[in-house]
Amino acid sequence: EPWTMEERLTAFYNKYQPDKVSDVPSLLEKYAGKEDKLFLALVKKYGPEPEDPFYADDESDEDSDDEEELEEGMENLNVSGKKRRGVK
Repeated sequence: EPWTMEERLTAFYNKYQPDKVSDVPSLLEKYAGKEDKLFLALVKKYGPEPEDPFYADDESDEDSDDEEELEEGMENLNVSGKKRRGVK
C-alpha cells in the first residue's frame, strides 16, 4: 500500500534533512489539509521526493510497455515527402 503522509514526509526528510525527521509530527499537524502545498515547497527547496516503492514497481512495467509501443509506432511512421507546417 502507498506511503502514508507521515511516511512520505519522513522519507523526504531522511533524504534531505535527517536532523529534522523529529519535526514530522508537528509539521503534519501545522499543515493539516495543506500537505500538497508543503510538499511543493519542500521539492522546490530541496529537490524531488523519494520514490514510494508501492508506485515504483508499477511504473517501471508501464514505462517499458509505453516505450515499446512508441518504438513500434515510430518504425511505422512515414514522413517522407510531407511538408512541415509553417516551412516553405
